[in-house]
Amino acid sequence: MVQFSGRLATEDGNVVANVLIYIKDEDTFAVDDIIGTVYTDSQGRYSLTWKAEPMDDFDKTIEVYAVFEGSSSYEKARSIQIDIELK
Repeated sequence: MVQFSGRLATEDGNVVANVLIYIKDEDTFAVDDIIGTVYTDSQGRYSLTWKAEPMDDFDKTIEVYAVFEGSSSYEKARSIQIDIELK
C-alpha cells in the first residue's frame, strides 16, 4: 500500500481548501494515468491510500505526482515526481 499525502497552499501560505487533487502516473508518450482523486480538507491537506500495481504493461516503474488543475481563483500546481519501482 502506498499513501500519498500533502498540503496545498498559495505562495504566501494561505490554504486552498475543498479542491480536487489528482494523483497521476506520468506517461511520456500517452495521457497520464489517474491513480486516484481526493479533495483537500479545510486546512488544505489531502491523503489517499493506493494499492500499488503496474499502470502500464511495458513499464514496472510508476512515476507519481499530485496535481491541482487550477480554478478561477488559483493557478495550476504540481508536486515533485516520485518514482516507485514495482517488483
